[in-house]
Amino acid sequence: MPRPLLLRALGALRWRAGEGLRLGRDRLATLAHDLGAHGRPRLTPGAIAAGPRMAVYLVYAREGIAPSHLLTLDHLARAGHATVVVSNLALAAADRAALAVRAWAVVERANFGYDFGGYREGIARLAPRLGGLLRLVLLNDSVWFPVPVAGEDWLARAEATGADFVGAVANDFAPPFALASWRDVPFRHDARAPGFHYCSFALSLGPGVLGDPAFRRFWRRLALTGDKHDTVRRGEVGLTRWALGRGHSHAATFAMADLDRTLAGLAEARLRTLLADLVIPEEPALRALKAEVIGRDDGSPAWRAEAETFLAAAVMRTGAAFALPSLALAEGRSPFLKKSPLRLDAEAAAITLRLAAGIPGPMGAAIRAEAAATAATAARAGRAP
Repeated sequence: MPRPLLLRALGALRWRAGEGLRLGRDRLATLAHDLGAHGRPRLTPGAIAAGPRMAVYLVYAREGIAPSHLLTLDHLARAGHATVVVSNLALAAADRAALAVRAWAVVERANFGYDFGGYREGIARLAPRLGGLLRLVLLNDSVWFPVPVAGEDWLARAEATGADFVGAVANDFAPPFALASWRDVPFRHDARAPGFHYCSFALSLGPGVLGDPAFRRFWRRLALTGDKHDTVRRGEVGLTRWALGRGHSHAATFAMADLDRTLAGLAEARLRTLLADLVIPEEPALRALKAEVIGRDDGSPAWRAEAETFLAAAVMRTGAAFALPSLALAEGRSPFLKKSPLRLDAEAAAITLRLAAGIPGPMGAAIRAEAAATAATAARAGRAP
C-alpha cells in the first residue's frame, strides 16, 4: 500500500478507536446525568394549553431572558404552537414567570449536551404526546426569530413543504475542498455529502418522524457530551442522517440547491452588496480572499463570474446560515439571524449590526439593542468593531 494511503488508513483507525473510547465515556456520563441530581430538572407548569402543534425552545441566557425571547414565544403562541421552554441555566424568578405565561412548561436543567441536551429534555417531557402531534418544532436562541420579513411565516411554510423533516437551512452539502482550489470547484448540493445536515437552530418535524418509534430511541440513546464538535456530529449530523436513513421526506425552506442560478440572476449591484455582506466568522484566510475579490472589481464579465464562483465556494465552506444573512433577509427567504458572528469576528459583527439596523417592528428594536450589547461586550474583549 502506498505510504500516503497507509497513513490515512492508520489515522482512520486511530480516530475510530478514540471515538469508541469517547462514546463509552459519554454514555456513562449521560447515564450519570440522568440518574443524578442534574437529571431532575426544575419544572414549572405554564399557562398555554397543549395542542396538536408543540415546540421545544432551548434558551441559554447568561444575561437573563431578553425581550426577543419573549417575542419568539409570543409568535409561537399566535401560530398555535404550545412551547416547552428548556433553559440550560437556572432562571431568575421574574424570568421564570415571564416565560411560564407564554409556555406550556418551563424546564431548567444543567448545561450538559448543548442544545441537543435541551432538546432531549423537552422531547422526553412530550414523549406521551409525540404520536398525536401534527408538528413539533425545535428552536434555540442562537438565532433571533422571527426576523420580520414581508410574506414570511416560517412555521407555516415549513409545514406546507409536506416534508416530515424540515430545516431552515442545510450545511455541509458539498464535499470538502482545499481553499487554494476555490476557482476550480463547481457548486454542489448533495445530501449524500459526509457531513450534510439540517441546522439544529430550527427544525420542523411532522407525523412521519414523530410517529416513528426509532425517533424516541434516537434521543434515549444519544450520548450527551460537553464537546461541541461531538455534539454537532452526533446531534445535528446524527439526527439528519437518522431521518434520511429511515426514508423520511426532508427539505430546507432556505434552499441552497439552486444557489448558483440565484447568483447568476442577480443584478450586478445586488451581487456586489451580497459579496460585501458575506459573513465569514471563523476562517481568516477565506475573509482575506473575499477582500481580494472585492478589490479586483472592475465591472467586467470576468470579475462577475469570479465573484459568483467565490460566493458559492464561500457558502459551501462556511454554511449558508452564517454566510448569507443578507440574501435570507432582503429576499424574504428566511426569518433567522445568527447571533454568534457578533462575538466571533469584527467584520462579521459590523455586517450583522448593519443588517439589524433595517429590521422593523418590536423585534427589530429588540435585536438592535441586544446586538449592540453583544458587540460592545466583544469589543471590550478586542474582537468586535
